[in-house]
Amino acid sequence: MYMPRQFLIIALAMLIGCELGFVQESSGASSAYPAKPVRMVIPYGVGGSTDILSRIVALALSERLGVQIVVDNRPGANGRIATMLVKEASADGYTLLMASNGGHTANVTMYAKPGYDPLNDFASVALVATLPMLLAVNSSSAVSSFKDLITLAKTKPRAVTFGHPGVGSSPYFTGKLLDQAADINTLDVPYKSGGAAVVDAIAGNITMVYAGLPAIIQYVKSGMLRPLAVSSAKRSHFLPNIPAISEYYSDFNIVFWVAAIAPRGVPQALVSKLNSEINHILGLQRTIDLFATQGATPARMTPKELDDFIRNDLVMTKKIAKEAGVKLLQ
Repeated sequence: MYMPRQFLIIALAMLIGCELGFVQESSGASSAYPAKPVRMVIPYGVGGSTDILSRIVALALSERLGVQIVVDNRPGANGRIATMLVKEASADGYTLLMASNGGHTANVTMYAKPGYDPLNDFASVALVATLPMLLAVNSSSAVSSFKDLITLAKTKPRAVTFGHPGVGSSPYFTGKLLDQAADINTLDVPYKSGGAAVVDAIAGNITMVYAGLPAIIQYVKSGMLRPLAVSSAKRSHFLPNIPAISEYYSDFNIVFWVAAIAPRGVPQALVSKLNSEINHILGLQRTIDLFATQGATPARMTPKELDDFIRNDLVMTKKIAKEAGVKLLQ
């Protein structure tokens, strides 16, 4: 049964139960900043991985700073609506964008005129989480291992299909990167959402699916899907018996990430303060436990490290798109 709302319900219930604990960790922040609510803009709808992880951070950050963090979901145009909103916001530290490679760097790769530069138009604040893509097939599939899949793909070019939530998404780039690494030629099948692709994989309408752990782990645990490999550089501690693709193709590493960024020009003192507060939250055991319910791992970086991280991600996605022959969208 497909029950995407369960993730949100469970996460929100756990958040409510942890609220008092977060209060106890309050830092007694200076009254100079913030003096009013901070808006956290999320480029996707309610209930997805970015939304749930952002709300976990928002609750804790509210208690740390002593003001309300207003979560503002602005889905549309693969994240460009929210991104442009934050780009044009005042650079005063009161507007944050919870960006991800699924939209932030992918749009620059996929569109001739994305309307923004992911580095020059924003100030990197803090990396929040990383989530590996999981490659899975229907549990009744004759493909029983990652090696079997590669053998099948080499034997029958374009006969092996994989589902993804759209050109430019993390699952899309994962599939294209594997094609390049393994020298295979699979057929990508776009869906309106990652959940729809997962459902079709369960139904056996596509050979395989790439999806973030939150969208797929329940179906693996229930036996409806058979996991073959994860896209991160190392095995996921959530699925320690499932190999990483890098074990077969060195340097293979692609993950979905979520990061807090702000409009360009935000004073460095505020960036440093927000980075410190968010990194503190990410180090709390209860944050680690809440992220684990989504198959995510907290990831702490300095603003400079996040700049480099985003820059490297942009280089990688552009390379994958070029080698895949992706045509720029207008």
